[in-house]
Amino acid sequence: TTKIEIEVDDLAQFKDALSGKPDIIMLDNMSRSDVRKAVSLRKGRYPLLEVSGNIDIKNIRSFASCGVDSISLGTLTKDIVSLDMSLEIKKILKKGG
Repeated sequence: TTKIEIEVDDLAQFKDALSGKPDIIMLDNMSRSDVRKAVSLRKGRYPLLEVSGNIDIKNIRSFASCGVDSISLGTLTKDIVSLDMSLEIKKILKKGG
């Protein structure tokens, strides 16, 4: 049940990672052109390919169109603005019961 994921940041590392037959290869901070090449070098649908690094709402569609299986967005956790609020719950009793 253990999944093996290898992170690579260039095509040479990607080719080496393919030989290890991992479950997932993360393409980190790679150009769209290199991501497309990695997708074409993969035989069949495995390993799964995940793309990450410098992806945001402006360019996510172009990375998705490359044929990867998943996309990770660091901006979902790094670039947040927090809101400090409290929630008070009061029990209201109905009259007569």
